Amino acid sequence: MKNVIEFQATLSRGQFQFDMKCVFGEGITGIYGPSGHGKTTLLQIVNGLLSPDKGLIRIGDEVVLDKEKKIDIPSRNRKLGVVFQEGRLFPHLSVEDNLRYGEKLLPKSQRHIQFDDVVSTLEIGHLLKKKPEQCSGGEQQRIAMGRALLRSPQLLLMDEPFSAVDVALREQILVYLVRIHRKYRIPMLVVSHDLPDILRLTDEILMVRDGRIEAFGKYLDLVLSRKMLPRSSGEGLLNVISLYVDEVDEERGITTLTGEKGEKKVKVHCEACNEGVALGREVKVSVPPGDIAISLHPVPEISIQNQLEGNIKRLLHENGQVVCLVDVGFPLLVELTRSSTERLRLEVGMKVFCLFKSMSVRVSELT
Repeated sequence: MKNVIEFQATLSRGQFQFDMKCVFGEGITGIYGPSGHGKTTLLQIVNGLLSPDKGLIRIGDEVVLDKEKKIDIPSRNRKLGVVFQEGRLFPHLSVEDNLRYGEKLLPKSQRHIQFDDVVSTLEIGHLLKKKPEQCSGGEQQRIAMGRALLRSPQLLLMDEPFSAVDVALREQILVYLVRIHRKYRIPMLVVSHDLPDILRLTDEILMVRDGRIEAFGKYLDLVLSRKMLPRSSGEGLLNVISLYVDEVDEERGITTLTGEKGEKKVKVHCEACNEGVALGREVKVSVPPGDIAISLHPVPEISIQNQLEGNIKRLLHENGQVVCLVDVGFPLLVELTRSSTERLRLEVGMKVFCLFKSMSVRVSELT
């Protein structure tokens, strides 16, 4: 049962009805769905800030809530680390004192994560004597992460950790969240209404709608089972793939990425990564399915560099659109019109070429 979280709760508040039951594993789970549909309510119940009408929560081997047995451990005594979207640092305390606040709540025998180690991991040593107001938004989020880690938690809760910062700082926070999980192996529940941010962290998705679980599982499985096909034009799909830096051509401004080491190389060209990025480094690559075109043959006299050969595995027809799954060495979703699908006479098993510009490839660097 170590590092497995069992959750079930029902809650009635006016017209809002919350009813969820699931088991979270040891990795990162993205909690995704529209605003006001129960994502934050889920975290508040886990955190002990909201008491459900009925429920049972087990974190590892410890039951922190059992309404039938009248068990309801206070929030401060649950072995959790929490990061809110606005950080919620104490403005009158230094960065160091903010960090140590989480540590001081624990007996020394339960402090499994060390102060110096967290400071080094999050690269905040130069901030220790400053006040929060003297730190940037990204630095404040890293400080909040550090304070949460120094609780030596069995579970980390992240409530919209990206919404208060700009796009560039989101990338930094994603890097640190991945680093934290890889180093400390603490399960995370990350709430966001932004699917691309979640998918750069994890492909394990819990979809929430109207206070209930609409779907739970691997992102690609949810898409192929039609549970995650877009309901409107504002809800796009996304390809997110782990690749490795193979070559950096700074003069041409192009970086070449490849599939997993040791396998037949599938090359993807993108705009240059950050200066000094190491060869062999793992990166997360995202490509919108709507930016990919399909051809029955390679197209030599064209500016598009990425022309990946593959085989069609699935064709999903939905709302006049077609979602095509192509295996190019990794799974790639492509959005097409029904007329294009019929004109090309696309069928499962056909060999095709997926074409997309280098500019369509977004890279998130991992460490």
